[in-house]
Amino acid sequence: GYVSDSNEREWLAHRMESIAGRIKISPSEQKNAATKMMMAETFERFVEKKFSSFKRYSGEGAEAMMPAVDTLLHLSAESSIDDVVIGMPHRGRLAMMVSLLEYPARQIFWKIQGNSEFPVGIRGVDDVTSHIGVSIDKKYGNGQVHVSLLHNPSHLEIINPVATGKVRAKRDDGSN
Repeated sequence: GYVSDSNEREWLAHRMESIAGRIKISPSEQKNAATKMMMAETFERFVEKKFSSFKRYSGEGAEAMMPAVDTLLHLSAESSIDDVVIGMPHRGRLAMMVSLLEYPARQIFWKIQGNSEFPVGIRGVDDVTSHIGVSIDKKYGNGQVHVSLLHNPSHLEIINPVATGKVRAKRDDGSN
């Protein structure tokens, strides 16, 4: 969001600029970041070509989000943070699910083709593709973090209280 206070803006700019050039990224980290971005881009292009009439919320231009989120998850696992809850908009969501959170692309394609996510005979209310959530245990080296990408509500402004509520419930109850 926008920081309206000029003192806060100056402080933030100084903090950001003071670390510029001091962060060293190894060649393997650069390769990993490029791979994450290429996976997201490849997925986006495939969906665009294969399902041209599908209303999608592409993450084009935000591919750097993938290695950034992956880094945060990695640091969380290394720091013994065992739960991360993510609430995010539609834009780039499907690419993140497939390229970072190991959601099977075939399930997204199945849903895009108009099929239900519920087996025949099971009653349930189906939702649109861009609202799908995922929950996964991600392993990083010797660490692990449970990641919950919340289902997207139709009115996106409600995602923050939903995420806050899930975090509070996890903290208070200790369950997933």
